[in-house]
Amino acid sequence: LLVLAGDFNANAASQTVQGLWPHLLHVYNSPSFGGVDNIFANVPREAVVETNDLGSGGSDHHAISAVLSLPVGSVSETANISSKEPGSAVDALQHAKGSNGCMFEPKELYVFSENSWAVFKHNIVDPRICCDVCQVTKGCTAFVWEEWNEGAKGPLCSLRKGKPLRVDHKASAVSGLSQAAATEVALSRALK
Repeated sequence: LLVLAGDFNANAASQTVQGLWPHLLHVYNSPSFGGVDNIFANVPREAVVETNDLGSGGSDHHAISAVLSLPVGSVSETANISSKEPGSAVDALQHAKGSNGCMFEPKELYVFSENSWAVFKHNIVDPRICCDVCQVTKGCTAFVWEEWNEGAKGPLCSLRKGKPLRVDHKASAVSGLSQAAATEVALSRALK
C-alpha cells in the first residue's frame, strides 16, 4: 500500500498534482488554498470508504483524513488507471478564491512572442498580487512576475494572453496561469 499525503503547496492547476493523476488515485484534497493538501494512494476508488475535512484547528490549512478498506491482495504497484478521479481536486480549484486558484511555477519564466498581447504593471512585490491583477484584467490568461526586472529597475508583473513559446529558468521569477486558464488545463488533463 502506498499513501502519499500532505501539504503539496500545489493544487489541481499544478503540474505536480496533475503528474500524479496517471499513477495514483487522488483520494481527497482540502479546500485550503484551492486544494493544496492532498491524499493519493495506489488503491481502486472502491477502497475509499470515507473522506473528511477535519477543519483548521487554528491553522491556515485544514486537516484531512481518509479511511481505506482493502481486501487481501487488492493493492497493486499502480492503481487501475480507469479508477482515477481527480474531479474533486478540479472542483476545489474552480471554487478557490483569489490567487488560490492560480497555478504558480516558481523559478520559471514564461517567454512569449514580442508582439503578443501584454500589459505591464510595475512595483508589484508579490506574485500572488500579480495573479490577482491577471484575474481581473480582461484577456489575461497568464502572468510572469519578476522580483527584479532590469528594464523596469524593480519588480515587474507582466500580464499575458495565450500560451508561452517556451519556459526558461530564472531564480527570481514566478510564472503562472489565471484560475480560468489553470482550470481549463486541469480539466483537460483530468479527462486523459
